[in-house]
Amino acid sequence: MFVMARQPLRRAPLPAISACPDCGQRIPARHRFCAHCGRPLAAAEGSCLDLGALVDALPVGVLLLSPEGHVRFWNGAMERLTGFPRTLMVGESLFSRLPELAVHQEAILATLAADQPLRFDARTTGLPGRGQPLILYEFRPLTGASAPAILGTAEDLDLRARVDTQMIRSERLAAVGELAAGVAHNFNNILAAIGGDAQLLKIMAEEDGLPDYVGQSATAIYDETMRGGRIASDLLSFARGGAPQLAALDVSQVVQDTIRLIRNHPASRNVTIEQALDTDLPRVEADSNQLHQVFFNIMLNALQAMPNGGILTLSARVTTAPDDPVAGMLELKFSDTGLGIPEDQLARIFDPFYSSRHDGSSGSGLGLTVSLAMVKSLGGDITITSAEGIGTTVTVSLPIIERRRKPRFEASQCRGRVLLVDDEANVRRTVSAVLARRGYHVFTAADGEEALHLFDEALESGRFDLVLLDLMLPCFDGTQAAAILHRRDPELPIIVITGVTSQEKIREVMRHGVRFVLLKPLNFAELLSVVDVLARERQLAGSSR
Repeated sequence: MFVMARQPLRRAPLPAISACPDCGQRIPARHRFCAHCGRPLAAAEGSCLDLGALVDALPVGVLLLSPEGHVRFWNGAMERLTGFPRTLMVGESLFSRLPELAVHQEAILATLAADQPLRFDARTTGLPGRGQPLILYEFRPLTGASAPAILGTAEDLDLRARVDTQMIRSERLAAVGELAAGVAHNFNNILAAIGGDAQLLKIMAEEDGLPDYVGQSATAIYDETMRGGRIASDLLSFARGGAPQLAALDVSQVVQDTIRLIRNHPASRNVTIEQALDTDLPRVEADSNQLHQVFFNIMLNALQAMPNGGILTLSARVTTAPDDPVAGMLELKFSDTGLGIPEDQLARIFDPFYSSRHDGSSGSGLGLTVSLAMVKSLGGDITITSAEGIGTTVTVSLPIIERRRKPRFEASQCRGRVLLVDDEANVRRTVSAVLARRGYHVFTAADGEEALHLFDEALESGRFDLVLLDLMLPCFDGTQAAAILHRRDPELPIIVITGVTSQEKIREVMRHGVRFVLLKPLNFAELLSVVDVLARERQLAGSSR
């Protein structure tokens, strides 16, 4: 007789039990949320994502409701939107905590039966000090869950509007950049012709003994022409991030030039400008045109803030590091006795396209924005303090540099053959006239093809000492023309004169033998200095062969 041994009974394993970290309630491990307090629980073993933590980290508000409208889950974004913490909301009625949703209670609870989402917006009351943002709510039935529930999402429409506004501003800036790139060439050609004639008139007035007012008027025309060119260049630099032309500058001189110009503005009536600037201020490394524009923008804002008159005071001080007396910052303060800036506007004062004037008019909204971008590119900063009814102080901080004495090169009179290539007849006329008075023999071409023809002819009659070349030319552009000329005569000095400030375009043309790039409107003193040096180098190199 055989007796069979009894096998032990196999029992199903008991479900793993864990405790909620917040309330201590014992919960089966397979549950993702605590049924008592709604806290998201750790993912089951082997899961690659903690879904509860993921939902809690979403920037959009997420909530879970029971069929009766009690809150089961409340993520971090809901806390930020409404001001109510999770511990206060879970287990409570949504409609008692958020009375603005009470009018929608029936429709929200009906989504379970209708099996369709519900969408509406409401301005939340929240807690004191949290504001009243406009919230877009969406409720829909949650399918596939162990118990029927309603899933809700919430999005801050005010925040979305601010983000959309910033995107629109960015797109407008990009559009401004594209527009400026297209306009800069033609606009600067017009200014180059006007400024060239003004400089030529000033030279004639000095050399031919014309009345003083002729030279003074010519100087005023030239100064305003250059200011117009700087405005276009500054806008393009701001939109595209062009690099400034740095040099050691005497800030006092830049301030004096700006004051002289600002006194002619209608807003300067009844305004007294007082100065407390030392004559031996340390130099800064900056772009003189940009610094002039920064000071002009700040002073003009100060004048417009004093419609009934007042005092604009300019002062400066040097802050140096104890361990390095040379390094430091030069702080220039522009203090007015105007109406002041409200605190809510002060936070937006540097925003692009933001403009608010006391007379009800509005500017472009780019003045201070461009100015801050310029000063930041120099390693400095602009700060503003203001009090309504008292006035405003704008502080421009610029890094100072060690004073250096650089030898000044005095160009001697010289002669040479110059090839001038530009598609604008007025530019060719004025530049040719100035170079001719200097003693140069100038050949002109309106496009790259004509320039190459003149260059080939000059190989038999006498080579050119240098070439002045515009970048934007018909037939083929200046970059192609420079590359061809450089291949035919690698020692030929080429100077680019252009209204284009694209650093990428300039770097490209510099690879083809270009020695200098001068921006339109041209400063003829600068142009003649460069032409004299390069022509002289070319002639000395030819005589030594």
